[in-house]
Amino acid sequence: MAHIAFVEASITGAGHLAIEFAKAAGHEVTFISRDPAIYARCIPTLGDRVVVTETNDHVKLAKLVQQLHAQTPFDGITTTADFHVPQAAAAAQAIGLPALTFGGAMNARNKYRMRELLRRRVPHLNPGYAYVITEEDVSRAAAFIGFPCVVKPLNNNNGNNVRLIEDEAELSAYWTWSKSWTTNSSKQKLEDGFLIEALIQGAEVSVETVQACHGVRQLIGVTGKTLTAIERGHFVESAHCFPIDDVDVDLLFSEVSAALDTLDVTCGVIHTECRITPSGIKLIEVNPRLAGGKIGSHLVELATGVNPVRQVIDIALGKNVTWTRAFSIGAAIRYVSAPRAGCFMGLENQEELRALPGVNEVFVLKELGEPVAPPKANEDRLVAIIAEANNAKIALQRVDAAAACVRLKID
Repeated sequence: MAHIAFVEASITGAGHLAIEFAKAAGHEVTFISRDPAIYARCIPTLGDRVVVTETNDHVKLAKLVQQLHAQTPFDGITTTADFHVPQAAAAAQAIGLPALTFGGAMNARNKYRMRELLRRRVPHLNPGYAYVITEEDVSRAAAFIGFPCVVKPLNNNNGNNVRLIEDEAELSAYWTWSKSWTTNSSKQKLEDGFLIEALIQGAEVSVETVQACHGVRQLIGVTGKTLTAIERGHFVESAHCFPIDDVDVDLLFSEVSAALDTLDVTCGVIHTECRITPSGIKLIEVNPRLAGGKIGSHLVELATGVNPVRQVIDIALGKNVTWTRAFSIGAAIRYVSAPRAGCFMGLENQEELRALPGVNEVFVLKELGEPVAPPKANEDRLVAIIAEANNAKIALQRVDAAAACVRLKID
């Protein structure tokens, strides 16, 4: 039996499964969190013990882990939470456990830092970009990048505060808005300024990889992505299908591998977002953790028979991992958001949706009574529908057909 610690957790599926899998394997689980109460709805059992501390402070967390380790030694420390990958890495490093390095995690988490590192070794993977931190930077960046362009915070996620900008007036308004930012959803300070990038035209995909510490990187597969709300200036992921094979998978894996090596993201189950353009692959962002939105926790297992959440645990415990599919079919997920502002009062036909061809599961993502509106970010989704089929394309057709039948109650 091993002793593993989880620093915070994903609330979209992987966090719950990681604890469940670790306990099923006979491991002792310590859960470290700044506010364990936030998991009451999505993770009913947080492990054998819960330690409350300020997990946003990687130095304080590392010192606490050293103290705990002296009492009851840890065999692994990891996380499924996007915002806490660097902190978990620092904690693992502090007691000599296998993990992504703190520097590698920060290279991926800070979008400007990522762009600058890619520029030095693999510049062809970058779009045009500029970092805006003063009002004078705004006009210079606009002249360099042009319109339309994409603006985004340096260290947020889920599409929060990401906008498509069409002209100088919109950019000026965004600059003013950016000065009001304080923290992300995990109460971590948002970096000053923002990144401006040239709009990348092309199909969006994500490349899912797995790599043990000091091991060989392996391809789990490529996920197809559908975006919505672009006409309103937002980038909201409305559907995913896995695995897709109508793209140059070998090229995507090669380019992503070069980027991950450049960023020193050389350990873990990693989710890298790209666009396929006429001039080649362009990298959007690197998420140094398992794919969220039920891709890593649900779709991959449905399509392959293997759940990469198990690899997250094995890698943290210093084990070598080999990615081998048990079988190969297709899976897809479709998210449904509010068509108008109001108060979410439920999904009226959940069981009817579950009975549709190929539908595997239907999830309600919001609490009754929550205020809702047309989506601006991924966290604005109300319902998720998962389906399987012989291939990803048919699975996507099935979830799209099911989504068309959804009956939401919004008052």
